[in-house]
Amino acid sequence: MIALPLTLLALALAISWLKKIPQWTSSGIGSLVLGGLVVGALRGTNTADYPTYLVICGVALFMGTLAVEPAGSLSA
Repeated sequence: MIALPLTLLALALAISWLKKIPQWTSSGIGSLVLGGLVVGALRGTNTADYPTYLVICGVALFMGTLAVEPAGSLSA
């Protein structure tokens, strides 16, 4: 039960990263730092959730980047 708010926050961050990739602003960097703290805290509270939400957040960042950036600019 302790990990439930952290998992919900991790999912909310992943959804927000899918909608809009974090930019290099104070709010964008804060979002990434918060995501790292949340996923790191999941390791301490429920180790079974840690790899799952690490992958979910990583895929959300990757998919959000693909949605924003043109395909040709990622290889350069």
